[in-house]
Amino acid sequence: MSDRSYDGRNMGGSHWTPPVHSTDGSSAQLRTSRDNATDAPTAPVSTAPAPQSIDPLPSEETLSLVADLFRMFADTTRVKILCSLMEGERAVREIAEAVGSSQSAVSHQLRTLRQARLVKFHREGRSVLYSLDDDHVNTIMRQGMSHVMELAALRELSDEPDVNAVQSAAVAVAGSHADQEGRNATMRKTFKLDEIDCAACAAKLEEDLAAVDGVQKVSINFMTQKLALEAAESSFNEVLDRVIDRIAELEPDCAVLV
Repeated sequence: MSDRSYDGRNMGGSHWTPPVHSTDGSSAQLRTSRDNATDAPTAPVSTAPAPQSIDPLPSEETLSLVADLFRMFADTTRVKILCSLMEGERAVREIAEAVGSSQSAVSHQLRTLRQARLVKFHREGRSVLYSLDDDHVNTIMRQGMSHVMELAALRELSDEPDVNAVQSAAVAVAGSHADQEGRNATMRKTFKLDEIDCAACAAKLEEDLAAVDGVQKVSINFMTQKLALEAAESSFNEVLDRVIDRIAELEPDCAVLV
């Protein structure tokens, strides 16, 4: 065997590594273990997108203001008034005719809508003309009606059982007893009064309101400036309109904040 050493030139450019011998001569086994370790599979790299962060909710104050805004749309009379103003400005008399309510009741609701910045007014001579406060109100009304009409159309196309028909059948089975209970149900609500001048005025007003048709019980607290009204649930809104009309006649500067 020659004494010359092996290098890159003598091995065709590759680097030669002498075998490693164990005491039992298992050099092949050691090389195999080393090769297997080199060829071991690596953990796959995840290509899933990183989860997106969720934007924080608006502040409690902002959410409360939004809730107050949408509460304005919970009254049918107010919604009718806003609908009547979608095509342009109108006087109180014209709004009352379109809505089918008295001018005093409409004036009361207009004051509430003004406080919510949903309507505005300006004077032309002796006339006071009302209009929607801005395009946002018009958009809310149009989007709301579009949403309701779309839901109605989907219900007509749906193959599901008619919920109203099921409810009607349940009422028929219950009989006249359920109808009688509905007519006898009483609703009680409390409303804030605006600008009731004195305790004597409040007492006189309470006495007059007790005689309004449909009123079961009414009380006025001058200290808290609140009116509590009880009437049949089925006709409560109509009774409330009559109470508001009577207040407008007796105390023009006083308003019920609905």
